[in-house]
Amino acid sequence: AQELPHARARRAPLAVELEIFVVEEGRRVLLTRRPETGRMAGLLEFPTRERVANGRARLWPEDLPGLVPAAGMPLGELAHTITHHRIRVSVRGARLRGRRLPDGACWVERRGLAELALTGLARKVLALISARGRAGTAGVSSSGTLDAGAPP
Repeated sequence: AQELPHARARRAPLAVELEIFVVEEGRRVLLTRRPETGRMAGLLEFPTRERVANGRARLWPEDLPGLVPAAGMPLGELAHTITHHRIRVSVRGARLRGRRLPDGACWVERRGLAELALTGLARKVLALISARGRAGTAGVSSSGTLDAGAPP
């Protein structure tokens, strides 16, 4: 008789804690583009850093040069799962230190933001801040920022 295959052992869930920052300037929000290779290649997301108790960051950087987190309570908390990663997120306001954008960052007009190629987690953040009456929708403005909602 032929032996039936056995299920592979599942990976243990990996707990990941992130801080995601919402940086607003007028009608624009700051987004960063993920690297062109690897997980979620080329997608846009809000500036994100991993909070690491010990060891090195695994999925996101530990530091975001040029961003200053807002003091006080977070805008909200989220949970997200990617394969075996169990991700807990604190969404916080922030501002830029100076005028220089972090590497890979761009200002995005709110109008049309939902139509951009965003990560799933970025869409959850967008829903959270939209419900709070903050950012919501993108387009290229006269200043050269991305505007997904602009007419051709």
